[in-house]
Amino acid sequence: MIKKTKNIILPMILAAVLFIGSTQDKANKIPQIVLPDKEELNKRTPIPLIFSPVKDTIYVLGDEYIEICLSTQTAKLVQRDGDSYEYKISSGNPYISKGMETTTGIFTVQSKSPKAISKQFNNAELFWWVGFNGNIGFHGLAGNGYYHHLGVRWSSHGCVRISREDGKDLYEKVRIGTPVMVYKSEPARVFAFADFDFYAKSPSAIILNDDASIRSFLSNRLENLYQGKAHTKNKTRVFIDGATKMRQLRISEGDFAKVSIIQEVPIGEVPLFAAQKDKLNRNHSYWAKENKPKDELTENSKK
Repeated sequence: MIKKTKNIILPMILAAVLFIGSTQDKANKIPQIVLPDKEELNKRTPIPLIFSPVKDTIYVLGDEYIEICLSTQTAKLVQRDGDSYEYKISSGNPYISKGMETTTGIFTVQSKSPKAISKQFNNAELFWWVGFNGNIGFHGLAGNGYYHHLGVRWSSHGCVRISREDGKDLYEKVRIGTPVMVYKSEPARVFAFADFDFYAKSPSAIILNDDASIRSFLSNRLENLYQGKAHTKNKTRVFIDGATKMRQLRISEGDFAKVSIIQEVPIGEVPLFAAQKDKLNRNHSYWAKENKPKDELTENSKK
């Protein structure tokens, strides 16, 4: 009887040991999860997310830029080193004889002269001329009679009047090619300083010039921003070098009120947002990604 019991117990113990070992092996195995690659993820529907205000950033490679706000009748010169200077101005009045409202948009300084002569207005002397849109530019006038309009109301025929003292200061701080943005209401575009290393490392980038094909490219960028597709469509970074004199290309400043607060984000990309403040205290963000995007300019040029 004892021998028979031992013969039965021994196989049972061996079976139990094998069962426990097999169960432990299964417990130690980690299930393998296969994730779709980035190309597959990018084909899927983008996720709509709500962001802090997004603008179309134009990166400035030069050392300064100018912004002119027609609603406050002020101009601001912002420098790369962090300094900024505000000037009282008086812009174009469309309700006076031969008058017109100062054109809004993005331009560059096209001409400079300590004193210019206006043949259109009885050879009037224009001191510290800084032209940025053909015959439109900053200038001072003889006498101080117009000073009480500065920073208060429109009074010019289309140019941007400035005191002779401020005009001289501005004249000495800007150069041919300095970017100028003129707006009446909050613009949908914003200037931000960048260096050439940032430009060189950009996956896709373009420097603005007078090429007519750029016009539709820039218009499409604004529409993408308005429709909530800034992060999925506007992948080419836009630069202005601060030395190119643009005469033919008028760039719209855009309307910030039209910008959608809901912007699509591609599932297959990791958003890297660098939020920063410029000297005008307006937030702006840009989108960065790892892989080089398809060149938008080439696509838009074919349309």
